[in-house]
Amino acid sequence: MTKISTIHDTIYSRVAATLTDHKELWDPFVIENNDKLVLQKGYGILLGTGSAGDRLVGCSTSLDREVVIANTLAVFGPESNVSIRKTAEKALYENQFKLIKAFEEDPDLSNLTNNFIFRSDSGIEFIFVTEERADYIMLQSLFSFSYFETLT
Repeated sequence: MTKISTIHDTIYSRVAATLTDHKELWDPFVIENNDKLVLQKGYGILLGTGSAGDRLVGCSTSLDREVVIANTLAVFGPESNVSIRKTAEKALYENQFKLIKAFEEDPDLSNLTNNFIFRSDSGIEFIFVTEERADYIMLQSLFSFSYFETLT
């Protein structure tokens, strides 16, 4: 097994330990495909684009990869109640900060990566409206890291 498998598992564990009251989206690729109960407080993780790093050390090569962590929340209430929406939006940013802090406290993921860091986010996105008058919103946070894989 290569190092990316261990990194993958570590990222999932870290996010689950940070967003303890959330459920993992079973389809993070198409957010709308997830069950409404999961979308109420959900998270999804996508290992994104990768590229060759610029370092070759001994029999190891460096690789760079991006990770998208999506966080979803339901906004229940009438459209005229702006404070409910604002509260949910702030909760998404609070969750994002929890994730940034969790990864900044151990940026090398226990010696698996070099500098796992927050890069940017998508801004709050609207997912869809259901017949129950629940709006779902999402914030996708982009992180990046580099790591070494042994070639031999």
